[in-house]
Amino acid sequence: MGKPATTATKPNGHTKPVAEPAEDQHLAPAVVPTSLPSAFEADFDEYAGAGTSDRPEDVLTPFLAILQKGSPQVNARDPAYIEGAKPGMLLNTATSQLYDVETEYLHFIQAFSKTCEVQWIPRSRGGGFVASHELNAPLVLQVKETINPSNPDGPRLRMLPDGTQLVTTAYHFGYLLDTAEPVVIGLSSSGLAVHRATNTLLRNKKVFRNGVMKVMPAFNSILLLGSVWKSNQLGDWYNWKIVDGGFINPDDPQQLAVREDAKALFMRSVNGEIKVSAPPSDSTSSNSAEIPSRMMDTSPHADDDSIPY
Repeated sequence: MGKPATTATKPNGHTKPVAEPAEDQHLAPAVVPTSLPSAFEADFDEYAGAGTSDRPEDVLTPFLAILQKGSPQVNARDPAYIEGAKPGMLLNTATSQLYDVETEYLHFIQAFSKTCEVQWIPRSRGGGFVASHELNAPLVLQVKETINPSNPDGPRLRMLPDGTQLVTTAYHFGYLLDTAEPVVIGLSSSGLAVHRATNTLLRNKKVFRNGVMKVMPAFNSILLLGSVWKSNQLGDWYNWKIVDGGFINPDDPQQLAVREDAKALFMRSVNGEIKVSAPPSDSTSSNSAEIPSRMMDTSPHADDDSIPY
């Protein structure tokens, strides 16, 4: 269910295709500890979580990002280098955990998704996150498309009068099934096609009830996360690959527990408790000719609004 990466090798920097899951694939239970050493067991319920802070501002936003060939984590000379990191791997920006998805997908339970306009200071002016806005925010009407001076043949930049840039970004919030860790996936540029395909996949999961077809909640399903190498006349990069992993196993209490967490997170989003913050900071480069580099960044942003899981 998505193993931590160590020594995987990708020929010529390309990700090998991962075998698609069979329709009757049986998903193993989440590997969350269910028992404790006897020394911990006696007072665990009384002291669970003791010594830690559950304030949102004290927790890093756990983005999952795809490492690119220009990411500092794959450059052995860069201070941000992570041993074993290679392009196409997934990185948890809060924990620096690497996941090699070349031969095995990472299992993800989606709680909800939200698309917004992310406002950035251009890299030429120092870079940095400004704010997230609703898609119908008034400032969207002020956007003027301009040629990217560093990539004249690439997609046009959507600039505001004050010199900042808007980038449409779809966020997917949820949990890793094998560890119950909360994670956020940010999709922009060509990633928006992956977002639409994923939403279509989930919307097509329906059940006939009370005389009508109803869409299953996203948190009843398992999504398999991977990466795929892409290229065009402008360059090459890794994009997200998200495919159907079936449904939660209703006989597995651990999977049901992760589902309950995802359901609770969905309800908190409905109640307006979840703040959409910035993707990771503008401190890496994807060397992608198509995707704005900061959208593929893989380092935590020190000033973002933490997402209160």
